[in-house]
Amino acid sequence: MFVVLSASVGGVLLALLITGFAAAFVLRARYGRDPDPNHVAVLVLGDLARSPRTLAHALSLAAHGFTVSLIGYPGAALPPAIAAHPRLRVVTIAATRGIGTSLGAARPTSAPMPRVGVSRQLRTGIRKVVCDTWRLVAAVLTLGDDRRSTTPSCLLVQNPPAVPTLAVAALLAWILRARVVVDWHNFAYSLLALKLDMPSLLRAMQFYEQLAGDQATAHLCVSHAMAEELEERWGLHGPITAFHDRPRPAFIPLPDAEQRAFLEGFAPDLAQRRYAPQPRITEEVVDAAANTRTVTYPASHDPRAHAPLLLVSSTSWTADEDFDALLLAMRIYDDEATPPRAEPISRLLEMVITGRGPLKAHYERLIHAHPWRFIHLRTAWLDDDDYPRLLASADVGISLHKSSSGLDLPMKIVDLFGAGTPVLAWAYPTLENEMVRAGVNGATFTDADTLAAHLLRLAQVGAADHELATWRRGAREFGATRWEETWASKVLPVFHDIKAKAAVETAARAAAAATATAASSAASVSDRGPDKKEL
Repeated sequence: MFVVLSASVGGVLLALLITGFAAAFVLRARYGRDPDPNHVAVLVLGDLARSPRTLAHALSLAAHGFTVSLIGYPGAALPPAIAAHPRLRVVTIAATRGIGTSLGAARPTSAPMPRVGVSRQLRTGIRKVVCDTWRLVAAVLTLGDDRRSTTPSCLLVQNPPAVPTLAVAALLAWILRARVVVDWHNFAYSLLALKLDMPSLLRAMQFYEQLAGDQATAHLCVSHAMAEELEERWGLHGPITAFHDRPRPAFIPLPDAEQRAFLEGFAPDLAQRRYAPQPRITEEVVDAAANTRTVTYPASHDPRAHAPLLLVSSTSWTADEDFDALLLAMRIYDDEATPPRAEPISRLLEMVITGRGPLKAHYERLIHAHPWRFIHLRTAWLDDDDYPRLLASADVGISLHKSSSGLDLPMKIVDLFGAGTPVLAWAYPTLENEMVRAGVNGATFTDADTLAAHLLRLAQVGAADHELATWRRGAREFGATRWEETWASKVLPVFHDIKAKAAVETAARAAAAATATAASSAASVSDRGPDKKEL
């Protein structure tokens, strides 16, 4: 059965390949006219609103005079700066369910894994590749047919996803006589390994990603470690620029008064516990059945000495972030937090988890099922205005990003640093070498016990104030270097170089065409012979 299935699939793929080659030559003859050296098409097979680095690239290109076509899936509302920019046009294409979306992300041990047959995965994946290829090709080729636009001379492509984006970008570049720049956020094959345990498929995916990626003219990537991997182990040609994410303009520290105003609107109960007078606890009644904790305080004390520690974690609720470890750390804290009459006193923890994703409902059930004593946990989805304010109002951010490749860096930490908030982050070498410096702008952990130990230390009243203040200074220093100034010095020269080459090639083709036209006209006159009036 498997042999028959493989043969039929191979026949379909061969037919598609032959048809594709024939169509490519026809399209090159139709669309391979001179591209606009100033036009960049930015491609991402994902929800545009959830692709902040790609949106930032598009805005920066437009701000520096390029005409930008931003192509991707529709979803949440785009920032006003994108939607209203006169040099930036948004083109949406319909999303197609595929292997990733039909299976969702890989499940943690606490979540059930659905049974999906290999043949179904294969059929769904092929359908997605075909549909996405058609939609991407149509979206890019028709840019030049619109009176409002021109044919792009450069395609900026986000990876992952790699299938079919990298191959389609290479094909479009050949058809349009354009160039490709790949922005490597991570490796698609390493993300696929979280979902499928099929070594042969993963090796094939890595080979494809390497081969298709090598067709690009230039490469951007999110870390120095990734740049080294692409250059030394993958052997990619073309310049490779390591460009770290940097805070966007909205992510800035907030004064205490603005933090309080935001929290009072976002969660009045949280603001009440954080800002109301909270001196030493003298009496406590815990009702486990009702999941409540009632306390009585004396009349006078430092009103902020016992304020809860506000923690925030932003997530897409996928399996490359270990929320089982986070919940275990919270339970350890809840069990070991110092009793209220002992010294030193442990603060309450206020934990806000933001974001949407496939595992959110599963973890919400686990959160609500536990009788917390010293912790208040809540999940939330915030708009583009409120999310930076929440980060700036937090005492500490928590990053559970493990990195499937070990080479990418989480943008959520960049956002936290931009807001002046230090982090506790899951440790891996690239993160520790290039972003989170222990004792300077936060600390790292590799398991629930270490995370709980950090929280128990930081939550001791008065004991960790100096440490947190040091971390905040380090976070602000990191966040002081902003996206635009770094982008202008590292990324803009890449596109200026491509623009200059495209302009030279366009001029050369125009000169060649003029010469050919002149020669053709001369030959036509010669073929007609002398004018009768001259006889």
